[in-house]
Amino acid sequence: MIKKVLLIWPYTEQRLISDKVLLYKPTTVRFPLGIGYLAAYLEPEYEVEILDLTAERPTAKVMGDKVRWGLSDDEIKQRIEASGAHVIGISQMFSYMDTIVRKLFRMIKEIDPKIVTIWGGTHPTVMPLECVACEDVDYIILGEGERPLKELLRRLNADEGLQNMKSIAYRDKSGTAVINNERLWIDNLDSHVRPARHKVDMNIY
Repeated sequence: MIKKVLLIWPYTEQRLISDKVLLYKPTTVRFPLGIGYLAAYLEPEYEVEILDLTAERPTAKVMGDKVRWGLSDDEIKQRIEASGAHVIGISQMFSYMDTIVRKLFRMIKEIDPKIVTIWGGTHPTVMPLECVACEDVDYIILGEGERPLKELLRRLNADEGLQNMKSIAYRDKSGTAVINNERLWIDNLDSHVRPARHKVDMNIY
């Protein structure tokens, strides 16, 4: 039974081609609104945690041949294990973060293969066929995430199939990619939730 959901905003990383990379500021630390809305939308029915891997350590740190703005692998593993999450979703806006996000999904499955992994955001929405081939990802939410994510969790808890479900991509039992680009939208934005800023320490922003 799915009760606990962890939503992750990835860290940023670049190759250490020279010491000048340490002076870069490749990303601005700001509250991840997308997963903030998701958390608020799920919160009445699920325990939801937000983990912003960049904001918790935004300063550059050399890790081997790379420079990272964000938590280390060991710290990420500890946070995932401590969360006790049954489902972990990662939001990816930009394609250059593809390698990072795939590494995170692999890390999650190494910790516990039973954790349900979900990929969302602009990148998997526009490249669902390439992303659904990732064996460490169970489901991809396409487009606006609130309604399809809640519907996916409801169906998983009810042990229902995903036939005719909109805004989702996954591999069926034969390994064939199933992609449904029909959308589940929020019907009335005036009644929509506000982002769950109470889920994080806003002082880090």
